[in-house]
Amino acid sequence: MSKVKILALLLALLLLTSCSSGTLSSKITADGTLSATVAALDNKPAEQTEDGYLLAATNENYSLYYEEKGLTVRVKNNLTGAVTDSAATPDESSSEAWKNFVNSGIVLEYYKGTAVNLNKINMYSGKPDTKISLIENGFAAEVKFKSIGISLTMFVTLDNNGIRVQVPNSSIKEENEQYRLAAVYVLPFLGYTHLGDVEGYMLIPDGCGALIALEDNNQKFSQPYKAKIYGGNYSVESNSYATQKYDDTIATTASSAGIFAPVFGMVHTSRQNAFLGIIESGKYNAEIYAYPNGVVTEYNWITARYIYRETYQYLTGQSGSITSTQSERETFDISVAYRFKGGEDADYVGLAEGYREYLTENGVLKADNDTDYGMRLDFFAGDVEKALFGTKFVSMTSVEQIDEILAELTGEGIDNLSVSLKGWQKGGIYGNLTGKTSFEGDVGDLSDYAELAEKYSDISFLLYGDFLNTYKKSGSKDYIYQYNGRVFSNDTFLELHPTKYRYTAAAAEKRIEALAKSLTEKGNIGISFDGVTDEVYSYEAGEKMKMFSRQYAAGVNSDTLSAVGEQLSTAYIAPNDYLWSTVQKYYDYKVYGSDYKFVTGEIPFFAIVLKGRIPLYSEYINFKADTTEYKLKLIESGIYPSFLLTSESPSELIYTDSASLFSCQYSEYSEMIREYNEIFTKLYSVTADSTISDHSLSDGVAVTTYENGAKVVVNYNESAIQYDGNTVEGQAYLFIGGKAGQ
Repeated sequence: MSKVKILALLLALLLLTSCSSGTLSSKITADGTLSATVAALDNKPAEQTEDGYLLAATNENYSLYYEEKGLTVRVKNNLTGAVTDSAATPDESSSEAWKNFVNSGIVLEYYKGTAVNLNKINMYSGKPDTKISLIENGFAAEVKFKSIGISLTMFVTLDNNGIRVQVPNSSIKEENEQYRLAAVYVLPFLGYTHLGDVEGYMLIPDGCGALIALEDNNQKFSQPYKAKIYGGNYSVESNSYATQKYDDTIATTASSAGIFAPVFGMVHTSRQNAFLGIIESGKYNAEIYAYPNGVVTEYNWITARYIYRETYQYLTGQSGSITSTQSERETFDISVAYRFKGGEDADYVGLAEGYREYLTENGVLKADNDTDYGMRLDFFAGDVEKALFGTKFVSMTSVEQIDEILAELTGEGIDNLSVSLKGWQKGGIYGNLTGKTSFEGDVGDLSDYAELAEKYSDISFLLYGDFLNTYKKSGSKDYIYQYNGRVFSNDTFLELHPTKYRYTAAAAEKRIEALAKSLTEKGNIGISFDGVTDEVYSYEAGEKMKMFSRQYAAGVNSDTLSAVGEQLSTAYIAPNDYLWSTVQKYYDYKVYGSDYKFVTGEIPFFAIVLKGRIPLYSEYINFKADTTEYKLKLIESGIYPSFLLTSESPSELIYTDSASLFSCQYSEYSEMIREYNEIFTKLYSVTADSTISDHSLSDGVAVTTYENGAKVVVNYNESAIQYDGNTVEGQAYLFIGGKAGQ
């Protein structure tokens, strides 16, 4: 008998006895799936509140209650008395469908027949058969929507930090082929508020972290925040959402920035109550939704939507296509941990600290990582331009010229550097990375670069490589295919490299391993990874066009990069959270968000989480419009500076596809490099490897407090301000205490 059948039988036996006579507890196994076990419990009458909620579990910190009809929950903080509900009082102005939605703990979306439009069903419109069992530290609910033949089981359990909600994939049944599950919401209204009744904000994982205030918006917003975790999925049509960015009345259509960490939060400052949702399983197939009031309803709410099927364009000929849906359901468990904070900790700093604690408990972040300060200097070797026959290489920076620049900097004591070479391969920056170490002739060769690394032994030397994207198509099965059977590609709008293709995870792995093997023999050169660090996708590949999931691709990339990191020094460009456990250097950390109209503040949420555990490096400073503000943002968050440099004038690139690199010549930025190095050397001398313990931003003044007592005060205003008896000039900063002051 299969494990699934055994589980179903045990569950059925349990439910036949009584609602509270046994325990069905779920846990995540080593392979990442959910299993369930049954144990006997004594009969205990459930405590009931005046409004009909039943007590499922309690401990010193929290109590968990549930309501049977809508399958909603209530979490009570036993220390502060604060209550968090997941069911709302119906908004009479809303449609019947939305009234049902806001009072349902489970909502499904499904496709009917061959139609591609989404249908919703919830605990009220669907009138499901629901059987609830008290389990160890919580409850389990088996929900059967008989009208569409879809059923699942939801587990909600309590621990000392909050609650965990799980839906095992093994519990999902589709018994009517006319109805196919598309998506699932669990507790979508947990922590909701109405208009401006409660002070606080929603936290969205956009860029550095962004807040949406819980204030009455007077219906000025028409679109919510919607973004897919880890960006679009190449196997289907890319999703675009209309989002209000710059105007109160015009909704501009734009693809939301990809989410690199699967978290979202709700903070009720007036109630001193907050939670952070951390998606543990299902994150590769999930979207984050945040609805400010006025968008459809008068409520503020934030949740995740877990996608089991999507639509795509199926080709019917050379130019024709029809919209279809995935035939096979994606197979993944849903597991989301809600970590609560109360009292003075109920703010975005408390949520960030809670996330750091979670990542540390799970072995992702380690206190002994090397986070010493060092400036990042990426050197651009070159690109190609049209020639009489084919193309010719335009050399911008050779190994010899890098030597000259480093000799100048190290001669002044600036040797805390991380150096990477971009565009070194045949064909320059857009040339294919095959795994071979063949340099463009004018740049030098690997031996020259290795000698440079040996000469400057205190400097980290890397070769940059984008192992996901390629600009040359062949008949190879190394490229990813979409559900519609077509090779996935993007228009780049570049003259010489007009189309971009993606390698499969296996093809990328092969190229990475080949390059790593060659560099391991040199022993002193590492790899700066791009592409495979910040993009993940499902795809078809192989002779029989087998489907590979996003989770599979992320797993292959993670394992490959981890293995390389055990042999070589590495840096990851904008890495997704599943790579954080092996990050040596985090490049291209974002200190801004997407500037959505409904965002009321951007905060250094992820810097609070990661600072002192992973060395964080900025995007290129020399391509920022306002370098003064950007410098202050880096100081506020403790992010190390980065520059992209050439030896030759960027005017040489005018006929190449890199013509946009208009400002990167070392001679123009040498003084700025010295200035930044002096600032951040001093900053590190004060903060050292400490984590951030507090942060505030008020009236244009940001104060970042570190665990060792250091304070960094940044004044964004034009005029000077007073702080703790000190004058901070306009658009300037002040370092107080910390390591240097002890």
